[in-house]
Amino acid sequence: MTAQLPRLAPGRRTKLITPARLIAALDATSKPVRQARPWPPLHRFQLPPTEVATPAMTDHVITLHLSGDAETETDVTGRMRGYRLRPGQVGLIPAMQPTSWRLAGGAGFLHLYLPTDTLAGYAQEAGLADRLRPGFGLDDPFLASLLRRIADVASHAEPVDKLLCESIERTIALHLLATYGERAVALGSTAMSAQRLRAVRSLVEDNLADALTLELLAGAAGMSRFHFARAFRAATGMTPYRYVTQRRIARARALLVAGELPVADIALAVGFTTASHFARAFRQATGESPTAYRRHRRR
Repeated sequence: MTAQLPRLAPGRRTKLITPARLIAALDATSKPVRQARPWPPLHRFQLPPTEVATPAMTDHVITLHLSGDAETETDVTGRMRGYRLRPGQVGLIPAMQPTSWRLAGGAGFLHLYLPTDTLAGYAQEAGLADRLRPGFGLDDPFLASLLRRIADVASHAEPVDKLLCESIERTIALHLLATYGERAVALGSTAMSAQRLRAVRSLVEDNLADALTLELLAGAAGMSRFHFARAFRAATGMTPYRYVTQRRIARARALLVAGELPVADIALAVGFTTASHFARAFRQATGESPTAYRRHRRR
């Protein structure tokens, strides 16, 4: 016999429900595997055999099936469609789309909630329509890997690297639009003037110790964050996240060679929240630990 989620209904002032209300209903049926995160908006949970009916939501929901091999039925068009759900498959529930589910066996899921205005911004950047088609039990290894990656970054003991999560979110959004969206191409110019690029580079150099986000970088360029990421990559050949990381490692190299500042202090000075986070990034960029790098260049 299946469990059934508490009845979900839209609020008095809206015909839509929010991710927070869906999360509360899911957690009432089965405890979350990990607490939901407000940002990036992730929710990992385990469900028993369940019947689910959700009204239309304010956000797009991207799902990753983590565990359990179960027969499933889904209704998004007025009739149920059956399929077998396997770990590693993904699903997509567009905003404004009510759904019904019957899950024959227990299963674990990861949800990523993508606000409609966020997807609309990325769609405008790419010259694509912001309408998505629903899909369930999809074999999409690339999207599955992106969902695992953003969940992994968010699960680290260090505070979330927002610039990295924003970069992964952007890749997810553009992949969804290109793969499951309706095309409507009308791209404008992607050029970033030399003056705007200098302003961004100056902001980065002056604030390497601080948390840098797409919003801050785009503000320096006088652009929306959606257009900024594309224009910056066109101008520099790299993503904003890669550029900022590169500049942080370059500053760290100079500090390691120039003085006796402890590695932990250098980590903070170039924007890493912990020495371990800094050491991983430094080794990935240089092939050496910060201590070894300093020692080898002082012989």
